[in-house]
Amino acid sequence: MKTEGGEETPKGIREMSDNLLEQLAGHEVPPIPEEFDEQLHGRVSRNLLIHDLVDLGLRATPWAMGIFAQSVVDLFGFTLSGRLQNEHRRRRR
Repeated sequence: MKTEGGEETPKGIREMSDNLLEQLAGHEVPPIPEEFDEQLHGRVSRNLLIHDLVDLGLRATPWAMGIFAQSVVDLFGFTLSGRLQNEHRRRRR
């Protein structure tokens, strides 16, 4: 038996891997518990909810507040000066 590099695999390692596979083949695999899907669904749902709330709190909310604040500042600027300034609207994307 050869490795990826083309070297010969030592006999002891080959025998050990063969023995391990034979030992594993002799073991019975227990059936999946009936509540496995419910447990998995609960864990995945909880982790997705936590991830979404963290994403909302750390990324979406500050971004939305920045856009809203920019609009409020533009409103006050237009109210006080009577001119609409579009210079900062051309941002890099």
